[in-house]
Amino acid sequence: MLGKLVQWLSRRPTRPVLTRLTEDEARALAQTALVNEANSENLVLVSLETVETGPVWIFQTATIGAQWEVRIEDQTGSVLGVKRLGLR
Repeated sequence: MLGKLVQWLSRRPTRPVLTRLTEDEARALAQTALVNEANSENLVLVSLETVETGPVWIFQTATIGAQWEVRIEDQTGSVLGVKRLGLR
């Protein structure tokens, strides 16, 4: 069971063919959004969802217990939201 979890966590999300931003550009925007909230050095790409307006990059801090999530809209590069997922 633990082995399957580690395999699942180590897989990187696949990037759709049509995105305006690169992963590095989207990560830089997410790090800027977290500058006052958390240590953004351990920010990882969790998902790239497709919504009506286009792709949305979803990054989370790689911490246990208290995570931050940042959503970046691909078309405009705007931050759609920053939220804390858990409390320590």
